[in-house]
Amino acid sequence: MRYYGFIEEPEGECCWLFLESASGEEYSPLVNEHRTLAAQWLGLLHKSAERLTAAARLPDRGPGYYLEQLRSAFDTILRNLSNPALTADDVAMLETVVRQCEVVASHWGQIERLCERAPQTLIHGDFAPKNMRVRTGQAGLALLPFDWGSAGWGVTAADLAQSGAAPNSYWNYWANPDLAAYCSVAQESWPYLDIHDVRQLAIIGKIFRSLICINLETPSFAMEWVENSARDMRIYQAAMADAIQAAGWKD
Repeated sequence: MRYYGFIEEPEGECCWLFLESASGEEYSPLVNEHRTLAAQWLGLLHKSAERLTAAARLPDRGPGYYLEQLRSAFDTILRNLSNPALTADDVAMLETVVRQCEVVASHWGQIERLCERAPQTLIHGDFAPKNMRVRTGQAGLALLPFDWGSAGWGVTAADLAQSGAAPNSYWNYWANPDLAAYCSVAQESWPYLDIHDVRQLAIIGKIFRSLICINLETPSFAMEWVENSARDMRIYQAAMADAIQAAGWKD
């Protein structure tokens, strides 16, 4: 999206940011052309930003950031399991999420070792269908991602998350970029990166993104009305189950 400029408020910490409107059709993780486009765009983003001098000023998106999300979600869920607004099914589902957090935590050393070998660069952090449009122009299809509020400096895993066997069951939340297409672009900067590495990163990325979603949802289970949060948490729990199974860990 084109950037037109910004104006600072005379007093205060805010400013007005002027950007192009992201017009175009909605992105679909079920359309192969969209998946390829997303993969190529990500590859270009990641490799072109590798040597940014601004890296030290960007938020940390390394594995430690996601471990904090896990610990926060774990503690918050345990504090709220006694909420009388929760049904027996809700409690059972949340206990499953707690066990999933324990499984992931027990393999965190493996996650860190994988991340040590992975490229470190600028990531979008919330690379999801809701945050992008596909526009058709004279040069063909163009991807217009927006909402960079979760961006930072870290491993590329979170941007590569895959939907799994049944993408439509996850709200179409995951962008599902074509991993082979991504690998072909990324290898121009990281020739050691092969498709096996990228697939492993995508699995870890799905865990990272699920932890973010789970942690954002957990405070709602202290409230009187929990139906919507319980519905969404079941989606994240299913996504986490897929990722744990793909990683070869026991849930």
